Amino acid sequence: QSSRNIPISSGINAEYGLMRRCCRQKNRRGSMKKNHGRSNSDTKNPRRAQLIEAECMVLHLKKELGKKDGLLVIESQNKKISMTVDRISNELKQLTLKQTRENLGMLLTKSRKGLFGAVTQAVEREHNKPELPTSPAAIPSTPQPLTSLLPPQKYSLSSAVYERVGVARAPVPRDCVPWDVQYDFYDPPEYTDEEVWTDDPLYPDEIEFNKDSGAVDRESYWKAYLVDGADPLNVRGRTGLKGRGLLPRWGPNHFAITVVTRWYRAGTGKQVYTKTRPVIEVLLYKDRDDANLYRLPSVRLDKKDPQRTQTQMHLRKTCYGSDNIFASKSVQGGGAPPMKARFSMKRLQDAVLLTTSDDPEMRIAFEGAVPIYKGYFDDSLNTDNAWKEVDAVNVHFNSPLAHRNFEGDREVEVSWERLDNKVRIPHNEAWLLKKTCHLKKAYNPYSGECFWS
Repeated sequence: QSSRNIPISSGINAEYGLMRRCCRQKNRRGSMKKNHGRSNSDTKNPRRAQLIEAECMVLHLKKELGKKDGLLVIESQNKKISMTVDRISNELKQLTLKQTRENLGMLLTKSRKGLFGAVTQAVEREHNKPELPTSPAAIPSTPQPLTSLLPPQKYSLSSAVYERVGVARAPVPRDCVPWDVQYDFYDPPEYTDEEVWTDDPLYPDEIEFNKDSGAVDRESYWKAYLVDGADPLNVRGRTGLKGRGLLPRWGPNHFAITVVTRWYRAGTGKQVYTKTRPVIEVLLYKDRDDANLYRLPSVRLDKKDPQRTQTQMHLRKTCYGSDNIFASKSVQGGGAPPMKARFSMKRLQDAVLLTTSDDPEMRIAFEGAVPIYKGYFDDSLNTDNAWKEVDAVNVHFNSPLAHRNFEGDREVEVSWERLDNKVRIPHNEAWLLKKTCHLKKAYNPYSGECFWS
């Protein structure tokens, strides 16, 4: 009934407008126009148009829904893709974390053997390589860096010590330290202290290097070093300062460092532990220039001393007042010579045998000495032409030697320092303490600290 009240012409025109916008079906529109021209009173034509329009609207709605379904499908695919990407990234993270843990486990395994023990092994491997030429001109065109397996120079590049005498080192980049690296603008200042007690000449023109002359051993603990004309070149590279500096010898200056230890025991006599590890005490000297700084006992060596006779003499005189080692006529044939006099190794050994014959504890302690490190020693006194090399061992004192009272030379203050905390000591010597604690499986206050960074 309602359709009869709708004007046919207006209804058809409206329906045609919808069809034109909706589905663009020209054939149906043409046929409807043709039928409309034949009979305007026929109500079937507008109804047919309405049905066609409804059908077109359904098709239109289906297209729109299809578009929306397509968007939903794309969104779902994007979600699946993002989930797949997240899953793959998580797997990669897990694999990376696993590989990192494996590498960390290998590093921890190496650290159980000793981080600096690995460095020492690297030094030994480097020592087994062919010796370097003795002239810079003979260096091959593609040389291997001298410091490829060793910690870099650090303290040897410091100007703290030489600034006290008004000398500043020339700056040296880390990658230009080895002699086999060309450094065209390297022109360091030169300094040689003439007041240092030594019998070395002021200039090294007549000294034979890389040899043991019998009076002075100028062989390096590491390997043969370069000699530029008459000047020996630091076995580790440039330091920013030429000359002999404050050291007594041109070339390598050998020192014997002894890390004397004992177990720390409380008043009850029981051994003390920190973090499940025993605590050790170390014998230290107070620095004469800095009352808050300690140093390890060290003796300069001009000759090879495998039995460490000079070290024993030094400890007995400094710590226990054994000045009578010079009073034996069988050794010296008379009165005591001045302290700076030079003794033959045979006479030194005879002196130690005489003074230790009634001291079996000291002799047994040194017979059980454990090597710590032997080689180049990165030190602030080093220069391009003179440097330190050390032979460090650990000597452990047991009772009653560990509790013997100190006597003797009061110019040097001697004390036992407990290593349950860090002791203020030069960094290169603290490195030796760190190695000693590791070797003795004692509590290590320097654990995790790198002295060469």
